[in-house]
Amino acid sequence: MMTIVTLTTLTDPAPEPDPDPATAREPVSAQEAVPPFTAATDRRISPRLPTGAVTFLFTDIEGSTKLWEAHPQAMQPALARHDALLREAIHAAGGVVFKTVGDAFCAAFSTPNDALHAALDAQRALGAEFKVPSSSPNDLE
Repeated sequence: MMTIVTLTTLTDPAPEPDPDPATAREPVSAQEAVPPFTAATDRRISPRLPTGAVTFLFTDIEGSTKLWEAHPQAMQPALARHDALLREAIHAAGGVVFKTVGDAFCAAFSTPNDALHAALDAQRALGAEFKVPSSSPNDLE
């Protein structure tokens, strides 16, 4: 499953100035506030997140829990390949992966078209490498 969401603006409100010059600090931009890694995986990510109008792509393997239960040995290499294909499609379309949780990816893009291209390219790559069951993964027992 892939979901694309666009926000018209992603900007930080202007901070209120500190009246005491001794404790005043320079404002921190949203770019600087993002940690250089995802907490769950400690994988390095690009610090160049888009600003202004931002489009988000969220992905998740439908029925992955049941797939793990039914095919635990096959899922580990399949998930590694899934992750590589998604990262490749996202980066090729100019996106930035800002978070991963299990098999889910969260990515940001400068335009909706870039996110759509990444989603389509990822789906095509996954479909070319993985056999899609004739029934829904949710039907696995």
